Amino acid sequence: MHQKLLPVLPTDTVQELVHRDYRMAAVFHRHEMAYCADGSLALLCDRHGVAVDELREELENVTRNSMPPPPPDYSSWDMDFLVKYLVKVYHGYFRRRLPEISALLTGFIKENEETLAYCTPMGRAFKKMELQLFGQLDVKEHTIYPYITRVANALNSDASYARLLVRTLRKPLADVQQKSEMLLAEFLSEMRLHTTGYSLLSEHCSSHSVVVACLRELDEQMNEYLLIERTELYPRAIQMEKRLLEEA
Repeated sequence: MHQKLLPVLPTDTVQELVHRDYRMAAVFHRHEMAYCADGSLALLCDRHGVAVDELREELENVTRNSMPPPPPDYSSWDMDFLVKYLVKVYHGYFRRRLPEISALLTGFIKENEETLAYCTPMGRAFKKMELQLFGQLDVKEHTIYPYITRVANALNSDASYARLLVRTLRKPLADVQQKSEMLLAEFLSEMRLHTTGYSLLSEHCSSHSVVVACLRELDEQMNEYLLIERTELYPRAIQMEKRLLEEA
């Protein structure tokens, strides 16, 4: 059953809206509006010269899809489609959301680093992960995933060059998978530790709520991504390599 969404009203305060759904913070951030600000939405729009009805529509749109669809049956997909799905959905998500979350986290740390001891190490961990993950995505998109697709296509077509392809271009798929999992597992472990399992302090500001919710969202997406690679992509690709090598 879909959750009934409450309408955004001009009399709602920014803090009320962000506490209702953290995704609204991205809209306020885009309009350079502080989501810790006091006062009604109408008053904030008047201060920034933004049409309140247009902002209300943006806020309602960003929260409209509240119930995720059931997970697809990845095992029934061919490898070419699975690779394209991972790049389009998950790599696209990481490339879009990491800079957004990084900006929110930077602002939060700047405001709270003197009172919250975990801010500085959390910021360092995020920056390290962001840099290394983007490097991994590039390697996968330009080297590993194209290789997997070529192996799958060669095997399915029973091309004469398929065995030669694996022998000459073989990639360390198991190593790539392990390095990816180790990087993200280390980062997620640090984030869970610093946020006490993405829980909030008894007294917290709106920015704290938003940062914790964004990190929880990132945690969920990373785990889904790793699960697809671990249970579907790499095992199937390694099995394809094995079949071609045994037939050589």
